[in-house]
Amino acid sequence: MRLVEPVPLRSERLELRETSHLDLKRLVELANDYDVAVRLATMPYPYGEADGRWYLETLVPQRTSWSILTDQGFVGVISLKSEPEAQTVGLGYWLGRPFWGRGYATEAGRCVVEYCRGLAGLSMMKSGHYLDNVASGRVLQKLGFEECGRRRLHHALLNADVEHVDMVMSLRPAR
Repeated sequence: MRLVEPVPLRSERLELRETSHLDLKRLVELANDYDVAVRLATMPYPYGEADGRWYLETLVPQRTSWSILTDQGFVGVISLKSEPEAQTVGLGYWLGRPFWGRGYATEAGRCVVEYCRGLAGLSMMKSGHYLDNVASGRVLQKLGFEECGRRRLHHALLNADVEHVDMVMSLRPAR
C-alpha cells in the first residue's frame, strides 16, 4: 500500500518521476550487474526483462517509486515502502554502476526526504545498508540518518545472513 504519492520532484541535476514501463529497457540494463545486485537484499542476478516486468508490475504498485533521471536518462531508482510502525516509511535506492560516486543518490535522497517532511502523517524514515556497503552508509549519514542497530539480514543472492546496519531518521523538525 502506498502511503505517499510519487509526485514529480526536481533538484539541480536530477528529475524524479514515477517509475514506469518506459524505464524497462534501461532498468534491466543497469540492474543486470553483479556489483549492483550484491548490494541489495533481494535483487536477482542475472537480471532479465522478466525480472524488470515483475518489479514494475508487482512492486512498483505497492511502493512509491521514482526513476532517477539525469541528462543521460534513467540512472536508478529511489523508493519508499510502508513500514509496520505507524507514520513510518522505509527508504531504498540503487544506481547503475556507471553513475556511482557522482552524488546522485544523496541528491535524490534529499528530494525525497524533503518531500516527506512536508507531508502530514509521516514522522519517521528507516533505511539501512549491508555493513560492507560503506558508500550507501555515507549517503544515509549525509541525509541525516543515524544508526539504530545491527542485525544479520538474509541476502538472497548470496543465500546467507549478512551483517546489516539499520538506520533511522526523524521527519519532524528539530525543536
